[in-house]
Amino acid sequence: MTWPETAAALRAIEDRYRKERLRYGPGAAERTPYEEVEPFLRQACLRYPGATEREREEIRRFFASTDAVRQRLVRFAGSCASRFHATGEAAALDLALVAIAMEDLVTDFRDITLMLEALAREAMNRHVDPRPIFERAAAMSSARTAALIARAVSRQ
Repeated sequence: MTWPETAAALRAIEDRYRKERLRYGPGAAERTPYEEVEPFLRQACLRYPGATEREREEIRRFFASTDAVRQRLVRFAGSCASRFHATGEAAALDLALVAIAMEDLVTDFRDITLMLEALAREAMNRHVDPRPIFERAAAMSSARTAALIARAVSRQ
């Protein structure tokens, strides 16, 4: 699936959420099933590292323009982080960091800061040097997200 196809599917989900928000109020975001969104978020995260810088900016802008889908992206990052904590699976760490890069600190940087620091600590506890992994993630992030990623790993 290409990024435009993924974006179109996610935009349809977001548009449906916005219509439901009029009917259900603030609780409408919870009516967007994570399971419906997760495959598209995974696809976007797998595509993002190989994208050009211009494409990455477009992807970050897309997620910044959403609400329910962006909230699910943060949840996806947390789910991947939890999987890394539970299993030590390197792919889960990579996906969590890519999701954070794509979300670009739009939702709440405090939660992301805590997640990044916990991921760096867990990597060190598993005798994995987090610096090269976090540096790769920072290289594909916006300047502000890259700075937060670098700060989180430097605190360990």
